Amino acid sequence: MVVVSNGKFRTEKEDAMRKKKKINNMSAMLVLFLLVGIAKGEVIIRSIDGTGAYITNTPGVNWGRLYSGTNNYRLITKPANSTPGIVLPWILNNECIALQIDEESPADDSNLQKLYYEVMPGSSSQGVPVLNPNSRYVQFKVKFQSSYELSNDPFGTGIFQCWQGSGWPPLQARTQETNGQLGICFRMNNDNCRGGTNQYSSVLGTGTYTRNVWYTIKVYIVFDYDGNAGEIKVWKNGVLQFDWTGNVGYTPESVGGQVGTTDRTSVEFGMYQNQSDAFHRLYFDDIKYWD
Repeated sequence: MVVVSNGKFRTEKEDAMRKKKKINNMSAMLVLFLLVGIAKGEVIIRSIDGTGAYITNTPGVNWGRLYSGTNNYRLITKPANSTPGIVLPWILNNECIALQIDEESPADDSNLQKLYYEVMPGSSSQGVPVLNPNSRYVQFKVKFQSSYELSNDPFGTGIFQCWQGSGWPPLQARTQETNGQLGICFRMNNDNCRGGTNQYSSVLGTGTYTRNVWYTIKVYIVFDYDGNAGEIKVWKNGVLQFDWTGNVGYTPESVGGQVGTTDRTSVEFGMYQNQSDAFHRLYFDDIKYWD
């Protein structure tokens, strides 16, 4: 049978095939639209790219400040940044951020060594919410330099944290270096474990890491300081490592919590450790924070 469609003669079979193709094309366009819509729905709050970035060596509060895109980020150090011997972070080959703590690096009075860039302050309205929690994402690329040495410190070296203004952070990522292998674990905390021993309610690993290889770490964060609906998910190179739920975050000072405990947490990356004779150099790139 011959049918007329859009002024053209076609067999019934040809017309049916044409309609089916049109429906398939519309379905594909709908899927594409939805995917684009999801991507557009993400609000990138901060993004740091090593390409085109630079770091200042101006003495004072701006020493080590990182400039990337239209934003800049302060460097938090222990000891104070004026202390001789601290290695100024640098941009390696116009590609990534390099940080180093070695056997010559000084420590503060508590024997701590710190080089942390503050992507977002906890005092900002764009910090990770704890008092009225909703989800946030953090993603970064990290690489251990080929000569990175294991320190055998059971607490390892901190490379990422969400700090709530007082005490140890309720969420942080630290290296694992005590078993002859290099790993990264995430530590979650709440008011029940906030004592001087710095114990953590949960410690979850993300496997082993090879030196001189880039890894992309993505973190999904929802705090819940007075219940068990908090959720931390971590992906390593796109593969989900764990999906943890529970009590995470501290009661803010504004609702009766410990003095100095903020309603939101910061987002920070870098190196933070007990004083060590080990040579530690890390590279970071493509740091993103979004909701």
